[in-house]
Amino acid sequence: MPALSWEGRAANVEGDLSGGLDWGALLSLAHRNRIFLQVYERLQSVLSRQDNDSYLKSYRPAYLQMLSAQLARRSEYKKAMKALARAGVSFLPFKGVLLDSVVYPPGVMRDYSDMDLLIPNRKELARARDLLERLGYRKLVSGSDAYHVKMVKEGRNRLELSVELHSRLPGVSHLFGYPAIDGLWESASRVEAGGIRFGMVPPESMVLVTAMNAFRDGEVKLRDLCDIDAISARFPNLDWGAISRRLSSPSWWGVIALPVSLYRWLLESLGRGVPSALREIPMRIPDEMKVSFPVRFSSVCGVSRCPGGWCRGCPIYMQRRLPPFPELLTINDAFRSFPERVKLNVEFISTAVVREAGTPAALKCYRELSRYLMNVTFYLLRSAPQREHVRL
Repeated sequence: MPALSWEGRAANVEGDLSGGLDWGALLSLAHRNRIFLQVYERLQSVLSRQDNDSYLKSYRPAYLQMLSAQLARRSEYKKAMKALARAGVSFLPFKGVLLDSVVYPPGVMRDYSDMDLLIPNRKELARARDLLERLGYRKLVSGSDAYHVKMVKEGRNRLELSVELHSRLPGVSHLFGYPAIDGLWESASRVEAGGIRFGMVPPESMVLVTAMNAFRDGEVKLRDLCDIDAISARFPNLDWGAISRRLSSPSWWGVIALPVSLYRWLLESLGRGVPSALREIPMRIPDEMKVSFPVRFSSVCGVSRCPGGWCRGCPIYMQRRLPPFPELLTINDAFRSFPERVKLNVEFISTAVVREAGTPAALKCYRELSRYLMNVTFYLLRSAPQREHVRL
């Protein structure tokens, strides 16, 4: 596990390395968990002290390729954010671009492939789209147009750049925004990073967004724990109590409990203090699952000692029943798997959302779901004759 703060731990790391290591397995694990750059850089800093970095030489070309691509993306996305800010467009960055800009410490590279921006209304979204088009981006037509506009551009060396303009944050599914993080715009503070002024959501919301994104991916990666640790280190007054209080909602419990419980285990493993609010989280994960990352949400269903009685409206139970849904799929695969996913989402709205937030909130989710379905149906029907790979 790569810690963000290596001061005081170098001796322990050097001792671990002296015992022999399967470098291929280690760096493959790092790549699978989206922390290859962090692991390589930290190992290099330790091994250089021993004048014994020959272990890493065979992986240096891959490292340099990934680093070059990430630095290029960071530069291009910074230009786009600066242009939006200068034009007075309202936006809130979230996920990777926000964490890389204001959360991770200097010298720690947080990789991300696209830039996610939350836009408050259609007027601002149209302004952002027009400005990005002047910067060379073009709108990518996809089934996801119902909740975000995806602007793409080919950079140098055929590097794919993507800016996603979101009209709302997705929830347990991209199809609707529940459970929602209320008051994002009202609670955002103005910050400056890299000469760019923009709105920053509170750290508690950053943790919730991280957990929600992990849930939609279906698994908690080591990168997710690094993100939570970076947020906690950057904001020492992070209100863990406000996060843990959301556990009274079955939907939030299903999203938060696994990543936060794993983070608590990480702190205990590193001998660091555990906030009292984290000790109150009821999920207990078997030891064998803690050492096999990524940890899938579906794998803890039935062994996590959940309060029980929530199955039909539980996000973790929902994950257990979801069919595989890769990012790139054929038209035929989409038609086969998509109906089952829609069915499970309808079941979640009719149980969890109605029970926790009432009928008006459920109707709002149904409207968002219907809009998404119309977009996807139109897109699939138009794309079907080509039998091409599509993005949903």
